[in-house]
Amino acid sequence: MIKPIDNPVVDFKSSASNRLLLIFGAIVMLCLFTGLAMAFAAGNWLLSAIFLFSAIGITVFSWLNLSESRKLSVGKKINKLQWEIALPDTQRHKLNVEVNELAVLLNIPDEQISDLLSAYIVAQDLALRQIQHESKTPVMRHVSIFDTSFDAVFVRQNLITCVEVSFVVTPEVRQEKIDFILGKIALVNNRFKQMNADSRVRLLLLLVTQLDRAAETELRSTVKDKFADTLVDVDIELVDFETLQKTYAMD
Repeated sequence: MIKPIDNPVVDFKSSASNRLLLIFGAIVMLCLFTGLAMAFAAGNWLLSAIFLFSAIGITVFSWLNLSESRKLSVGKKINKLQWEIALPDTQRHKLNVEVNELAVLLNIPDEQISDLLSAYIVAQDLALRQIQHESKTPVMRHVSIFDTSFDAVFVRQNLITCVEVSFVVTPEVRQEKIDFILGKIALVNNRFKQMNADSRVRLLLLLVTQLDRAAETELRSTVKDKFADTLVDVDIELVDFETLQKTYAMD
């Protein structure tokens, strides 16, 4: 497989800056509590209140700073994982399975399969463009994580979002397809847990549709019920193919 990033999985230790912040915060807190004790012993209530509220402020500031720093640190470490580009055979297999399934549902003759294939590729590309626009985050396409491929992946701090795109022409999605997708995201989630990485994994299911409003409402309800009980967060987004074309491909 092509490996655009060769850095190994890095260890999850506290950074030097975090340690310095903790040391500095501890010294400041010690001084404040010492001052508070002395002011309290002297019966100076105004000075006691100043020391007390200063100690509370420093505590809250330090906690928020360390929490944000930890998220950013985990995000950087996640970005250094070995993201692998899915093999062409893997990409081609998934594409052919999806297109052949659509051909059966739409009664498309063999001589028109190539046109359907082109339409599917365009739909997937436009859908991923929209995701990148909405997330305002670079999206890695056709990525394999722990030998598990997804149509796209993007990372924001400590949140890893795995994207699966599917073209839907009926209000039903096969249970086998849903089970397969859930199996993939569960495997990735378990691997990150085994790494003791302070990260979260989310699945974004992007359904490109060509349905009327009633059928789309039925599809939304059906898919939501099938993903009701999952071990990871699942977001389901329906986008209309014609709208995507008007937004990104037509003047």
